[in-house]
Formats: sequence, C-alpha cells, structure tokens
Amino acid sequence: MMPAPVRRHFGPLSGLDWPGPGRPLVVLHGVFDSAECWTGVVQQLAHQEPRCRVIGFDLDAHGQTPLPEGDFTVHAMVEHVIGALEAAGTEPVSLAGHSLGGLVAHEVALTRPDLVAALWLEDPAWAAAIEPSGATPRFVLERGRQLASWTADQILARGRADHPRWADDEFGPWLRAKQDVDLAFLTRRQDWGAHASPATCAELRMDTWLLTAEPSRGAVVGAAAAQEALSRLGARGTHRHFADVGHDIRKDDRGGYVAALRDFLVATA
Repeated sequence: MMPAPVRRHFGPLSGLDWPGPGRPLVVLHGVFDSAECWTGVVQQLAHQEPRCRVIGFDLDAHGQTPLPEGDFTVHAMVEHVIGALEAAGTEPVSLAGHSLGGLVAHEVALTRPDLVAALWLEDPAWAAAIEPSGATPRFVLERGRQLASWTADQILARGRADHPRWADDEFGPWLRAKQDVDLAFLTRRQDWGAHASPATCAELRMDTWLLTAEPSRGAVVGAAAAQEALSRLGARGTHRHFADVGHDIRKDDRGGYVAALRDFLVATA
C-alpha cells in the first residue's frame, strides 16, 4: 500500500506528497477541487507497476493554497506551478491535469518544456482559454454561488445525485475541497486566457496523452477538438476515449483510468 501523503509547501503552492521511487507524477486538479481529490487514483496506482512518487499541488485559492493578491488568472497559476516544480527540485516530471488543471498543465508544458518529461491531459478546459479577458466562465459562477449558499449536507446530496457511479470514498475529499476553496476568487478580475489549445498541441515537445469522454455526459473536449489535437501531436500523441462517462473520467471509471495511467507511465518512462 502506498504510504500516506505528507503535506508540504512547494514554493507558492501547498501540496500532498505521496512518497515513491522513480520519476515523479505531478497532478493538478480542476476548479473547486484540490490535490486530495486524486487520492482514490493514487491509492489504486500503488498496486500497479511501475511505482512512482506522486505530488499533488493545490492551485491558487484551492485546498491549502491561499488566494494571492491581484487578479485570478491562468497565467498566475502557471507561474505558481512552475515555481512549485522548481521548489520540488526534481528531475523533469510526468505532469497530469484535469479540466482547469489540464489547461494549466498544457500551458506549463508550453512555457517550460524543460520541466515536463511527459504530459497527461484529462478532458482539459481548452474552451475556457478563449473566454473574453476579464470574464468568468458561466459554470464557475453558477457553481460558486451554489457553494456559497448551500450547507455541507446539501452539497454532498447534490454530488451523490449527480455522480452515482463514483466510489463512496470519492465524496469525502470532494466535499472537503468544496469547503476549502476560497470563494473570494470569484470577486477578483479573472482571465482564463491561455496559449494552450488543440492547435498548440503542435508546439508540445513531449509525449502527450489525451483522455476524452462523452460531451452528452458533461465532458468538455468534443470529437473535433480531440481530432485536431491528435493531428497536431502526430507521433507524440496518444488518445484514450472513455465512452459512457463524463467530465470526471477518473472518478466515473477509476479502474479504466488507472489502467490507462499505468500504460502512460510505462510508455513514457
């Protein structure tokens, strides 16, 4: 069994560090989640080969990372992840991200390819990157208002109703993440703009795996965007599509996700 994670500070970001050998796998969560939301995958990964160290960063205003001064921007998050990777002092890492975390991971890989040996994108929020400057994505505003007005019991009940396929142990970290997020970020000027997109996959220098799911179930990367990304990646790209699951691929199909992640770690070692 993988040892319990250690809470550490990596430069500007707080994070969880699951010890292990070999190249580290660094994981980035989506909006309103936290590093702890990767726990189910990390625990199951511990029973697979190859074993590896896993580090999860809490992005700005999420988990145990405070909301910094100034605007809430993808650019700032990218700079903070770069600072955290440098503070970790590791060799180039395998960098994984879900949703907002996928957008940030892609941008980090474009900005500092020397820090990223391989890239794993779980339904990345490319569409958010084309929001007008200063605009907050509608989903983020709506969910933020819900979290501000609902009790913990209401949040949990909604989560269980919306996600009947999740394992029971997903809901504790998921709820804590909703309670820990600093909703004051919604009052800041926001800029979700980024260079990361299906088209700029052509600029990625490392092996990149793209995971997609069903838009009819809430996934955000459609078939056309996935096809463009894979065409731009060429031989560096690998695509795994998860039929019949939604945006939270690793929670909707943990077993299939971990199997694919193991393949990624083996193929990009």
